[in-house]
Amino acid sequence: KCSLQNIPYGGAKGGIKINPNDFSKNELERISKGYASTMFKYIGDNRDIPAPDLGTNSQIMDWMTDTFMNINYSHNNGSFTGKSIECGGSQGRNEATGYGIVTCIKKWANDNNFDLRGKTYIIQGYGNVGSNTAILLSHLGMICIGVGDHTRYIQSDEGFNVYKLGEHSKKYRNLQEYPHGETITKNDFFGMKCDIIIPAALELVICDEEANNINCKMIIEAANGPIDNEAEEILNAKNIDIVPDILANSGGVVVSYYEWLQNKRCEYWTRQEILTKLERKMEETYDEVIKYSKTHSVSIRMASYILALKNIESVYKNRSISII
Repeated sequence: KCSLQNIPYGGAKGGIKINPNDFSKNELERISKGYASTMFKYIGDNRDIPAPDLGTNSQIMDWMTDTFMNINYSHNNGSFTGKSIECGGSQGRNEATGYGIVTCIKKWANDNNFDLRGKTYIIQGYGNVGSNTAILLSHLGMICIGVGDHTRYIQSDEGFNVYKLGEHSKKYRNLQEYPHGETITKNDFFGMKCDIIIPAALELVICDEEANNINCKMIIEAANGPIDNEAEEILNAKNIDIVPDILANSGGVVVSYYEWLQNKRCEYWTRQEILTKLERKMEETYDEVIKYSKTHSVSIRMASYILALKNIESVYKNRSISII
């Protein structure tokens, strides 16, 4: 993602294999601080910079940052991102991934002369990414007619109040007891006729069975790897556009980069500055990917990976180092 966005930043995935819902706040604090105290040798603003992802939030990043700085006897906010504003975090980081997703949806709609007002979508996963995406889409006049998580799938022909969905999900951490909508199966959920499908939960949720039932114009991957290879072949045969995760949900890492820059420079940017920078970056990268996809007759996913690899290759060429 960072290479595709052509920013001097990036790394890998790592974490703690637990379900945070099974632990109290005090236990999560001990676990988070224990992780930071164990891994501190490998962390630093020019080494490895942890950021929040599934099951984490700014509080967890604050705990880790505090532990790291205490162990190193230093004040270095740039070693972690996704922190709270009070602890050196960035404005706009919370909604960054959703904002980038919606920017891609707007670009796709513009390229296809598709008016988003009054159009429908379904979204799987209603955590930080899903809820922020839904709220931003409501500003564009789009209607959420289906939503689901690990506890339940529900539908409403007239649409859901995405703000109330967000309040409920934040309070109860799931949709199990949400009082509105009709409960349906996962297969029926992905078979709903709509304009856009947004998987915003876990990987490999759309396989061949779901793909055969899907009836939409576009899928945008708000989660990482939600579509398997067989499903993608089926969707391509049905001429359903797929905006891949490497592009669609890269807004989070872009604003993590912006947070890191602010920490390194001891600066504080406004929310509007950051979201304007993010939107411009997402639009530029989206245009590059689409242009390459059309010029070379490859999928948007393949174009994204090729451009990302080309950006990595250019760095090594400039250093006169060959890639094996």
